[in-house]
Amino acid sequence: MAETDVPNVKVGQKATLTFDALPDLTLAGRVTEIDTTGTVNQGVVSYNATIVPDTTDASVKGGMTVSAAIITQVAPDVLVVPNSAVKSQGGSSYVQILTNGQPVDQTVVVGISNGSYTQITSGVSVGQQVVTQTISTSTSARGTTASGSSLLGGSSSRLGSGAGGFGGGTGSFGSGAGNSRTTGGG
Repeated sequence: MAETDVPNVKVGQKATLTFDALPDLTLAGRVTEIDTTGTVNQGVVSYNATIVPDTTDASVKGGMTVSAAIITQVAPDVLVVPNSAVKSQGGSSYVQILTNGQPVDQTVVVGISNGSYTQITSGVSVGQQVVTQTISTSTSARGTTASGSSLLGGSSSRLGSGAGGFGGGTGSFGSGAGNSRTTGGG
């Protein structure tokens, strides 16, 4: 795993394992060990982590490439917006919501992020439309046209952040750098 992920990964955290050769197979596991010394390869420092699957599958063979998503945080039942909707200025965050068809800046408090979505802890409500992209018109003084608006998610969304891509179960998100390595045994 990348050196920037190491402070967030702990022994005992859950992980999701996916295999290049078995695209329909996903196994759950847990982190059992994290190297305390990094390995330098072409100037990049990385750390090895051992993840043991909770169950085994006969189709997994030694030498297969596996990607691991380690879940470092989980926030159940949260409001999330696409990362492209969140803007920052002067140390505060805001999103644009559609009010009478026009984008209006709305200050928000953000929580965790998974690289695709960001948790909003206050400032907007479920059901409001959030602008994810604006396109400026160049031929007149019409201003900006909102496009790519997104209806805010419901209360059953779960957002997690972690090292290694998507993690958790249905409706749960993880983030970070995905790690692949060849397994040592089956």
